[in-house]
Amino acid sequence: MVEPRLVVPVVVGSSPIIHPSIQRMKSLAGAITCRIDGIDGSLLKFRVMRGGKGQCFPVFEWLGRQPYRWMWQRMLSRAQEIADHQAGEIIWTCEHDPVYTTGRRGVNNRLGGGLAAPFIGSDRGGETTFHGPGQLLFYPVISLRGRGLGVKQYVHILERSCINMLDDLDIQSTQRSGFPGVWTERGKIAALGLHVTKGVVYHGMALNVSVEPHWFAAINPCGISAPAVNLSLFRVPPSLADLAEAWHVCFRL
Repeated sequence: MVEPRLVVPVVVGSSPIIHPSIQRMKSLAGAITCRIDGIDGSLLKFRVMRGGKGQCFPVFEWLGRQPYRWMWQRMLSRAQEIADHQAGEIIWTCEHDPVYTTGRRGVNNRLGGGLAAPFIGSDRGGETTFHGPGQLLFYPVISLRGRGLGVKQYVHILERSCINMLDDLDIQSTQRSGFPGVWTERGKIAALGLHVTKGVVYHGMALNVSVEPHWFAAINPCGISAPAVNLSLFRVPPSLADLAEAWHVCFRL
């Protein structure tokens, strides 16, 4: 099991201690301060505040390689805890073991016979897609109700976070009206699927970094004819862990 990587900016007295990968936070409106909530073993628990608004930045964790079903159930449990005010918001990032998933409507977009990985129907929106090695999953579990956000607003925020992160890597991408996800001139680079329960949203986005093409060749990803493309088509990619940290910095609620 990979140890979770927690990234939070910390202010001790008047001296900020900020992880090098999150210097972009300087551009956020308002001062960044931090309050220590308590100690759990050797881990300090922080609530990171955006100046003046009283809103916490969700804690960020990189979880390494994780099975899809386990991650799905973990998100569902956390969403219920957030709705019941028993836990705080979180951003989980990971890579999955190979798996094909479909959304609530159960659309099966396979192009031929059998698939070389398990097929799981989940509670997210969207159609059939692939998750697996070489793909970065970005899973915020966020209280839309608590933040006064609608689903369309949140989708825009989520897509823009990916676009801004790619822009920092000199990769041009965009949104397309009516087609959730993030697109480049060569094809779709990131897919999006969500589920909302009791005002809390979970699932998120999948960014193709260096996925082997044969996994997508077996399906019509998300029911569209445009090809799925990798970040590695445009440049040598950073590690998934580093990309995850960069993405969470660009995720501005």
